[in-house]
Amino acid sequence: MPFVPDINAKLVGPTTSDGKNIVTQAVFPGDQNIYFCGRGDDVAGGVRGKGTPLRFHETGPTVAPHHQTTWQFIDNVYMIGGSFDVLKGGEGDIVHFDLVAGKTDVVANGTTEGNCNLVSGVVIVPTVGGGATGTHDVDVDAALNANLADKSDGSAPNKVTQAVPVPAVGPADDEGNDTPAGFWNWDDDTGVITPAIGAGGEPEGYWNLYTIDIVLTHWVEGLQLWDLTDDGSGARANHEFMLPTKAKKVIPHWQCRVTLEMVSTHDVRGSWVIYLGRTNTT
Repeated sequence: MPFVPDINAKLVGPTTSDGKNIVTQAVFPGDQNIYFCGRGDDVAGGVRGKGTPLRFHETGPTVAPHHQTTWQFIDNVYMIGGSFDVLKGGEGDIVHFDLVAGKTDVVANGTTEGNCNLVSGVVIVPTVGGGATGTHDVDVDAALNANLADKSDGSAPNKVTQAVPVPAVGPADDEGNDTPAGFWNWDDDTGVITPAIGAGGEPEGYWNLYTIDIVLTHWVEGLQLWDLTDDGSGARANHEFMLPTKAKKVIPHWQCRVTLEMVSTHDVRGSWVIYLGRTNTT
């Protein structure tokens, strides 16, 4: 017998003064804890919140690649926003905030008995059927370090590899499902990377590996740091960013990178806090 809802049923929760339910969208998955981050994780030591401080102190002008601050997390996090404070910014001084997937290393195989080939010199494609017929070798099993080889606290992924997976999703099919456009699969729970290539060499996976760094997202592009007095007297500026709907998932292989470009001769200081959700905070 089909379920027939009670027409008088009501949602239980907070309401407005006239009795309407107050409903908000959950921006994090249900198992996430709110985490305000002023430092990255200590990736080498496998410790959360003990890594790179999120700040800079620089006297301009700077030259390429300019002043960069990079950090990572040791497990999956869900980024929702952040705030940025700067002191003594000059006219033309700007900052960028990017999410970067670093390169995956390969080794040339002189006897053409490798486990992969390179397409366009940068896309790592496994050999069909796993045969030893490739021009290069890639190690997709090696852990980033011993502390991230088999995490014991239940956080996902259980292992973080040196190989860096990059999403590769094709157009949705007629039923709205994502189609594969990559040559590898990455298991979000275990951290294991496996080949995903068809008999004809077609992509059957949802991730790719590259021999170059890939910028995944420009979260902040060219934020102006000018304190409006333009005399370096110490005016402070604050900027806050929030995603109103859904948090961005960041896997531990990827790096967050803030770049400070300065044309002024000011003594600029900046710091920022990232708002995110993560399962484990200690």
